[in-house]
Order: sequence, then structure tokens, then C-alpha cells
Amino acid sequence: LDVLAVANWSPDLDTPGNKRLAGDFEVEFGRPATERAVRGYDAALLLDAAVKANNGKTHDADSMRAAFRRAEFPSVRGVFHFNHNHQPILSYHLVKVGRDARGRLGHEALSMLTREWRDPHTNACPMHWPEEYVPPVVKPARKCP
Repeated sequence: LDVLAVANWSPDLDTPGNKRLAGDFEVEFGRPATERAVRGYDAALLLDAAVKANNGKTHDADSMRAAFRRAEFPSVRGVFHFNHNHQPILSYHLVKVGRDARGRLGHEALSMLTREWRDPHTNACPMHWPEEYVPPVVKPARKCP
């Protein structure tokens, strides 16, 4: 209890679909959703969006890759898109382990640590998309009081 951690999802995030997912998951499985379950849910939404954007032509690897890269879907984790080195750009939150109203362990979001974090090694990755490469925004370090 009261352990602090960093996560890109928490059951109390105010994002489109998050409350619905948390409620539906509990009804279906009899327990709260976990970060791993949320990643799987987002992966299914991403796959669906990419296949629809590519008109179901899953056999064309290049067009599927482009469809994944540009896929838009309602991630329960908030804004989701890919960086130029194929890594997801996500926001990260400070969460605290606590108990819910039924006494079960879970996370509570305390604050957002970073919005749309980008992998700092993007330009070193040989897989990046050079035609779209934009260096990550470097934010100045916060000064301690």
C-alpha cells in the first residue's frame, strides 16, 4: 500500500472509453482491469483501425504498415500514436497503490508526469521513417524549490 509507481494507465484516468472499459471488464471477468489487459484492449482497437483503414487488405505488408502508422483509435490510455522509430508515444502518470471501495489493490493516478513522452533514442534507431522524422521536443528540466 502507498507504493508509488509510473504507469501509462490507471483505472481512474478520464479518457474516452476508460470508465466503460473498467466497468465492462469487471462485469465480464469479476475483477478490475489491469494495465496488461488495457494494453491488449488497445492492441485490438489498433488492429481493427488499421485493417479498416486498409480496406481489409491484410496481405499487403507495406500498406498495412502505413495503416498501423497512421491508425486512429480511441485508446483508453489517452492519445496514442507511433513515434518515428515505431515506438508508441504515450503519457505517463505517477500512481499510488491503494485499495478500492471493495478492499482490492489497485492504482490511483496522482499526477501526470509527462504528456506524450517520446523515446530519446529515436534518431539512433535504423527503423525510423526518415521522410517524417521530427526530433523529439526537449523540455527544460524543472528546477527544484
